[in-house]
Amino acid sequence: MFMYTESNNGNLPKYDGLLTPGNATWKVHGKWQDGFFVLQNPGRNLVDWVHYDDTLGRPKSIFACPSSLTSGAKEFEGARHYGMNGAHGNTATWYRAEIKAAKIKYPGGRLMFSDIEKTGSWASLDVENANGIFNFTEGRFLRHSNNSAANVCYADGHAGSVKREAIPASNSTAEGKAFWRDW
Repeated sequence: MFMYTESNNGNLPKYDGLLTPGNATWKVHGKWQDGFFVLQNPGRNLVDWVHYDDTLGRPKSIFACPSSLTSGAKEFEGARHYGMNGAHGNTATWYRAEIKAAKIKYPGGRLMFSDIEKTGSWASLDVENANGIFNFTEGRFLRHSNNSAANVCYADGHAGSVKREAIPASNSTAEGKAFWRDW
């Protein structure tokens, strides 16, 4: 994360749209994992889904959660490993297209990316609320701590396990604003 922000004037990566920004996620290309993959693999070109191994049906190396046993085509299984905070780099009017890392008020409590378990055709690789981490309404399970916790990486770089009941439902409460977006 810090390598990316240092190379991009202190801006956090967008969860999508590193190549072609648009006004809706289906119009953009270049996932946040693609940008990190290129940083990790100098000489590789930034292209949409470069972080995904089509042969194995999983994201490459560190982009695949070892606890997720799913595999398949990226259009159906690509959002079942990790997702980035959807408030970052979102071009919708109630968000900010570019966010400086220094603007985060509580980096030790701000979700940067976490486990996700989204299904469906071309599910986005972002999380904006508790339901976005694991679609609780579909009965999806959390992968860690006997299906009761998600792993979360915070804006200050530390990671931890968060129990289902401790994940703020949305950004409408004080805890939710600190966890999801607080600029």
